[in-house]
Amino acid sequence: MTVPVTSDRAEAPLFTDGLGERVVAVDGATGDLLQILRLRPALLAVPSFEFALRERTARLANFRHAYYARVRRVDRHPAGLAIVADHVEGTRLSEILRVTAERGLNLDINAALCLIRQLVPAIALLHENARDVAHGLLAPERLIVTPHARLVIAEHVLGSAVEQLQFGRERLWQELRVAVPQSAGAPRFDHRADVMGLGLISLALMLGRPLRADEFPHRLPMLLHEVRAKSALGEEQPLPPSLRGWLAGALQLDLRRAFASATEALSALEDVLAEDTGFVAAPVALETFLSRYVAALLEPPTPAAPAPAPAPTPVPVSKAAFLETPSPVLAATSAVPTPAVPPQATARTQTPPPPAPTVPTPRQAAPAPTVVTPRPPAPAPTVVTPRVERSPAPTATPAPTATPSSAPVVTPIAASVAESVPPARDLRDLLDDFDGITPADRERDQLFTGDRTSTDRRDPAPAAAAPGKKRGSGRLLGVALLLLAVAGGGWYYARVWRQPGAAAPSTGTLSVQTNPPGVQVFVDGVAHGLTPARLSLSGGSHIVELRGRGVPRVIPITVTPGAEVSQYLEMPQTPTTGSLLVQSTPAGAKVTIDGVERGVAPVSVDGLEPGEHEVVLQGAGEPVTQRVVIQPGVTASVLAPVTTEAPGPVSGWMTFKSPVTIEIHENGRLLGTTNADRIMMAAGRHQLELVNETLGYNTTRTVVVPPGKVLPLTIDLPQGIVNLNASPWAEVWIDGVRVGETPIGNLAVTIGPHEVVFRNPQFGEKREAVSVTTKAPVRLSVNMK
Repeated sequence: MTVPVTSDRAEAPLFTDGLGERVVAVDGATGDLLQILRLRPALLAVPSFEFALRERTARLANFRHAYYARVRRVDRHPAGLAIVADHVEGTRLSEILRVTAERGLNLDINAALCLIRQLVPAIALLHENARDVAHGLLAPERLIVTPHARLVIAEHVLGSAVEQLQFGRERLWQELRVAVPQSAGAPRFDHRADVMGLGLISLALMLGRPLRADEFPHRLPMLLHEVRAKSALGEEQPLPPSLRGWLAGALQLDLRRAFASATEALSALEDVLAEDTGFVAAPVALETFLSRYVAALLEPPTPAAPAPAPAPTPVPVSKAAFLETPSPVLAATSAVPTPAVPPQATARTQTPPPPAPTVPTPRQAAPAPTVVTPRPPAPAPTVVTPRVERSPAPTATPAPTATPSSAPVVTPIAASVAESVPPARDLRDLLDDFDGITPADRERDQLFTGDRTSTDRRDPAPAAAAPGKKRGSGRLLGVALLLLAVAGGGWYYARVWRQPGAAAPSTGTLSVQTNPPGVQVFVDGVAHGLTPARLSLSGGSHIVELRGRGVPRVIPITVTPGAEVSQYLEMPQTPTTGSLLVQSTPAGAKVTIDGVERGVAPVSVDGLEPGEHEVVLQGAGEPVTQRVVIQPGVTASVLAPVTTEAPGPVSGWMTFKSPVTIEIHENGRLLGTTNADRIMMAAGRHQLELVNETLGYNTTRTVVVPPGKVLPLTIDLPQGIVNLNASPWAEVWIDGVRVGETPIGNLAVTIGPHEVVFRNPQFGEKREAVSVTTKAPVRLSVNMK
């Protein structure tokens, strides 16, 4: 059943490329935002395109990860097919590269490496979870950068469908911006094609611009030679040889050194980043670049003036502002009059009328000025002329008087003190109140101490000293000591003593736990030990990265001051070693593996590294030597007869032919799957268990493996039940074979994926993809109208 979708935005497409146009809609049932890719009708000219698309979508339906935008279904619309996926707030990387080149922005090497370090593990994750599946269409047009500096891959179900079009290498690049390696026949959308897409995206990021149509493939060596490492300040330096070599391997320039899969590229990239190159591929570098990017988009055009004015300083834009703009291009070209500028930007670019101070231009300001965000209830900052002390104090420095040509630079501590102390009173007023001194007492103190160089602001003419009320030296000494204490600890005085309550905490607590423990924790690119970890972090947004086995996990969090945030994650426990069961006939032979004694047969040895190993069984006669290949997470077995004569082959192989993937088990141990080229087994009789949990298939077969030979085994799948109906009626074809007219009940069909076609002379045809299992009958009903 198709969930109703209603549009909540303008019909103008959100993004368009060679695949089609994308619009945003709302799921009528859940209210979720959806992004709908309406495929170009020219892509649907090949009949197998739709079948391949639906098959790949059904196969990856359970593949979900934060790196990938979830594809919900494939729908039909009046113009053809549409792919319905979850909407991801952010901007396509192709648009970011285009604006970066046009506005002259500096995409530094650290921000580029932050994106590459997310992209390569994400593709490696897809290759590891689906061995024969590739994205196929990797390009900046299919990558989305979120406001939290996270990369999301979109439209990963289209590779096999586009491959059915049989486009040439040049046409794929010109129309779809898809790069595939050179091959003898038609282009192949395999793991190596994904690696080449990784290389081109990485090259474009390091160049800071999109690749032109005439630069692929012949100008790639020249571009690789020209690429430079740019710092955040715009300085350039040569690319390290290790990073340049990794880029060459990803671009498939030399097939002898090229990466065959994203897993190989990921391993090599980690080795490159482990070197002391000075690069920091942290999310904070990417967030800094995104702030400059959004500021450039929101910067209003400069009006023409007779005299040139200083260029306004770019305003850092928060991630919230980036999140509110689904596509910066739409935000920049929309009909909104003028984008909102943060308060600090207004304070830096506008000059208030006298007597308010004039904020200095970037040339007049001190190096790296601190931008202070004013609190909402506080008024505009005012300049207060401090009172002149009774006598010059060496530790108290008076604040400078504001002039029309310059203004004081407000530091965070000074701003805090200014907010805590009323503007009409200075520290001397506070001390007088604390000690009980009246204005008349102060005037008498001036006359008594002979301080006639200072003038009180309240009364220019000092009053005569009252007789009989002479202040003692003890009081003057106490006031002087108190002045020194306040001058040295003004911040503490303003924040603690003056405020009625205790100071509000500025940090929060983050608790991170994983299963299994011992995973490295990085916060904003800085290492914080292993899990379980309890960290004290400043309030605000942070990026937590957990690096264990497999792909690193990246989690954006928000820490509230004084509160605690807890994170618990199940980390993948990918097996890295295999096991070997060694048996001998008769039992009791001494077992040696790779020259290390492992006991007496029968013996099970765990923790063996993947690869080929030499097994030697020593009995009463001549030793028997066997070679076995160990795979991660798989238990291999060797059964050898120990005799005094020269042994012959004691192992054989099995090959399997099956339309679906089936796991092969023996005695509760996984031997492999039907996707393997062949499985090595001990010669003799075996009882195998064939299992596919998804289809509900589980059966037992007894086989006899001949020594030194290959035993082929064909697996015949059982049948399931299908019930079909259409309104008003339709003829039905399953996998191209006509099965009758609806209604059709209890039709026996082989388990596995099938394509069902309903045809009506008046209403046309409809195609559906179903997966038949042994668990329950499949019921499919369509409305031909």
